[in-house]
Amino acid sequence: MPSYPDARFKKRWRPEPCALLDRCSDRSATRCAWKIRNLDPGSRNGRPRWRRSCWPPPIGSGLHHLTSELPYGATPVDPDEAEGLLLTHVSTRSELDELEEANIQSGLEWALDRAVLGRRSTDVLTEDFLYASHKRMFGAVWAWAGKVRRTDKNIGVDKFQVRSEVRKLVEDARHWRDREVFEPDELAVRFHHRLVWIHPFPNGNGRHARLMADLLVQQAGRPPFSWGGASLVETSELRKAYIHALRAADGGELDPLVAFARS
Repeated sequence: MPSYPDARFKKRWRPEPCALLDRCSDRSATRCAWKIRNLDPGSRNGRPRWRRSCWPPPIGSGLHHLTSELPYGATPVDPDEAEGLLLTHVSTRSELDELEEANIQSGLEWALDRAVLGRRSTDVLTEDFLYASHKRMFGAVWAWAGKVRRTDKNIGVDKFQVRSEVRKLVEDARHWRDREVFEPDELAVRFHHRLVWIHPFPNGNGRHARLMADLLVQQAGRPPFSWGGASLVETSELRKAYIHALRAADGGELDPLVAFARS
C-alpha cells in the first residue's frame, strides 16, 4: 500500500496517473482499461500530470506493428507520433483498441456531464471544448491527445492551417446555429464532415468528430446519432459505407452522410 505524504491529506490523496500506469505494465489490457476508466488525466488546473519517467520507449522497441495494422480508411500514425504511446506494455492492435475504447468512454462521460447533463451546459462550439474533449478521449493512452498534429497526412489540411481552419469551423457553426441556417441534424453532420476534413489531430479524428456531432444534436434537444448502430473502428462493410458517405460529402452530397448518421 502506498504511504500518504501526510496524515492530514489522507482522505484527499490519490495515486498519480504515473503510478496507475506503472501498475498496468504487467497486467492484462482489460484490467488496465478499467484503470483508465477511473483515471482523471488532468490536474486541478487542467494540465496533464504525466511525468517524464512514464514516457514510452522509442518506436524501434516494437510499436511499429501497432501503426501498420490500420482499419480501412484510417489515417496512418507517424513514427514520431507512435512514440507518444503512454502505455508501453501494449503489444497488439486489439489491446490498443481496448485501451482507447476505455479512455473514450471516460471522455464521453466527461463531455456529457458538461455539455448535456450539467446544471449549466457548456457550449460545445468553442475551440477550448473541441481540443479538451479530444484530450479527455485519448489522454490516458497518447501523449499528443488534444494537441494539433505536427505532420501532414493523407487527409486533412496543411499542418500549419489546422488551428485557423478549426477556428473558422467553430465560427461558421455558431453562425449556423444562432441564425438557424440548418436543421440540427444537418448542422451537426456538416460540422462532423468538416472536422474530419480538417483532421486536426494525429489520430482519433473520426471518433472525436462523431462525439462532437452527437453533443451538438443533444444540445439541440435531439437524440444522439446511431452511426450505423455498431463499431466503426474495425474494418467492416459498415465502416466502408461510412467512408463512402464521407467521400460523397467531399463532393457536396451530404444526404448519404446524414442518412448514415441516423441509420
